[in-house]
Amino acid sequence: MTYPGNGQALLLIADADLLHRPRPMRPNKPIALVTVPTPPQPQPSHTVISSFTGSQLLPVLTRTHDGTRQHARQIPAGALLDGLRLGSALTDTLTTIGADDPAGYAPLFCAIAHSDGWHTYSRVHLRSDAGCFIRTSPAPAGDPTDPVAWLPDAVASHGTHAAQLNSLDGAITQAHLGKEIETKFTLPRDTPLWPLAVDLHDRVAVGALPEMAPRFRDPLETWDFANALFEVHGPGPQRGYVSFLYTRPGIYQVKRKNYEADALIRHEHVDVDVTITEPLDCYVRDTLGLLARPMPGFRRMRYDIKFESLRTGHHYGIFVDRWPYTPTRRKHSSRSRSSTCAVAPCCPWTSPPSSPKSSALPTGLPASSPNTLCPPSLATTPSCPSSATS
Repeated sequence: MTYPGNGQALLLIADADLLHRPRPMRPNKPIALVTVPTPPQPQPSHTVISSFTGSQLLPVLTRTHDGTRQHARQIPAGALLDGLRLGSALTDTLTTIGADDPAGYAPLFCAIAHSDGWHTYSRVHLRSDAGCFIRTSPAPAGDPTDPVAWLPDAVASHGTHAAQLNSLDGAITQAHLGKEIETKFTLPRDTPLWPLAVDLHDRVAVGALPEMAPRFRDPLETWDFANALFEVHGPGPQRGYVSFLYTRPGIYQVKRKNYEADALIRHEHVDVDVTITEPLDCYVRDTLGLLARPMPGFRRMRYDIKFESLRTGHHYGIFVDRWPYTPTRRKHSSRSRSSTCAVAPCCPWTSPPSSPKSSALPTGLPASSPNTLCPPSLATTPSCPSSATS
């Protein structure tokens, strides 16, 4: 077979059940090894994104695990999969060497050869056009000249973290819990947001940010929500603001930020799906115990351009948004907010270094936040009898 060189990886296609029930492979078990191109990336990389599109011919070796039966051919990248099923050419080659049920096969792992062994990668996302794999090996292992020497390590490493790796976004975690790290830029009035968001998205996609790639599965998000804001004056360490993001009747996301002055790093705490039945200023005073002054409500429209570091696995975002005040105030503002929103991988040996550049926090809204206009309750300042807010 053709061994992968620079910019290439080995992709294992095998019984999909290995992801959920890791176990040693039987010697006569059919598998397929595909040499796939990878985007330019640092070595060793944290993330491998493999494309299943285009007409480029890829070397495919179908074989039993022990190598007693083998069949080599080339298959166009776009023909590897048919939807999420294996394409007919790949199914035929597996059947040729004795696969009983190729319908149960799928892309599972990747490996990249180094001089002293293989780095292994587990699949965390799969689409019909691409797969995303993250590194599970703390160091290269196995004979770099043996194309299947890495398989036991890949299966064993995956098994150690199977619950996280097999679950949606389970392989990422918040890097700096309770902190928001962001830099803001104010744009000229009436800056058109969509062309700016598209330009930023396209620049990330073509590699304008070194060693970065669009976040797999959700490189662009859109948001539109109503927001009620209170400026918090105390008690002491609680100074900052509390914000109520309207999601549905009586339900809010409550975001609190504590700081004495605006800064790059601020404390942040977010509660989602909070039921509030009383006026918001009463809730701020009686439930949160804060001394606060209500600010004008506003509607926020936002585009999130999201990307990740191929070297460390951190996730980042550039958020472009506008918030016109509710009808009681006609003034509005546009702002591009560049936030270093990062999450770290679950596997401890691939955790990113703790440095200012790689320290960051996701600040996006939860998936439950709907597209909504400002409800009437947020268009005016709520009234709380005998309010002690100031």
